[in-house]
Amino acid sequence: EYTGWVVSVGPEVEWPLPRALVGVGWHGGHCLVCKICRSGNFTMCEKVNITGVHVDGGYQEYALAHWTGVIELPKRFDPLRDAPLLGAAVGLFRALQKETDARP
Repeated sequence: EYTGWVVSVGPEVEWPLPRALVGVGWHGGHCLVCKICRSGNFTMCEKVNITGVHVDGGYQEYALAHWTGVIELPKRFDPLRDAPLLGAAVGLFRALQKETDARP
């Protein structure tokens, strides 16, 4: 998991905006196209981008992240202290999804 400020976005990306504080968890994005994504189970995407495995992690000055793997963080979020929470959020969501009708 890592945090940082958006420097720029691709031509078709409408969110997040440059200068936004964002976080990227272990799940670095999904395709939105495969059958699994269309069913709402994006963490099992056929083309998943696992941070540090399929795409570079955050141990660098700049990183690339797919917008589907980014979350905008509140101003009170401390990037150094709170970055590990990004992984915990996915685990919590998956648990809720298994027990309820929660959807992304």
